[in-house]
Amino acid sequence: MTENHEFNEIYEKYKNSVLRAAYLYVKDPELAEDVRQDTFLKLLRMMSGEGPVENIDSWLYTTAKNTAINYLKRSKWEASYDSEEESEVSSREPVRESTEDECLEELTNRERAELHRRVMEGVWKKSERWYEAIVLEAHVELPQKEAAKVMKMSLNAYQVMLHRARDWIRENYGVEYEELKRK
Repeated sequence: MTENHEFNEIYEKYKNSVLRAAYLYVKDPELAEDVRQDTFLKLLRMMSGEGPVENIDSWLYTTAKNTAINYLKRSKWEASYDSEEESEVSSREPVRESTEDECLEELTNRERAELHRRVMEGVWKKSERWYEAIVLEAHVELPQKEAAKVMKMSLNAYQVMLHRARDWIRENYGVEYEELKRK
């Protein structure tokens, strides 16, 4: 009974963080929910067999990330198998005319998403630690104190790392960001 109580407390505390971490990788709400369920199922099994998990927030984030990556690998394999069927179905869907404003807004959103992808890719190439720090704060939305704990560093060192990463992003992508802001 104590295990279930402890598990329920952990689930309530981290369920949203795990979902955000999963969504960051799979970009699909339903699939992110599946990843979250699998992650907590793995935790429950771990708690039943091996006992308590050390550094639970880090373990959950890492497990969610790895589970999401495995889902993506599996879905790529399945997508290649199903691609012919999907193309037949999508060709039957009616085409809806959109206004000029909707088209411009969609184009701007795509440009913004592409810039974000390039920024995060650039950060990854510059420093995987910077990337992880940004993901934990901006996407998983962990408080800085918890994110620093996940990364096994002091809060001050974590904040300095984020500051340097943000400065690097401004220096390398600031002009592009400002141009998009004006649209």
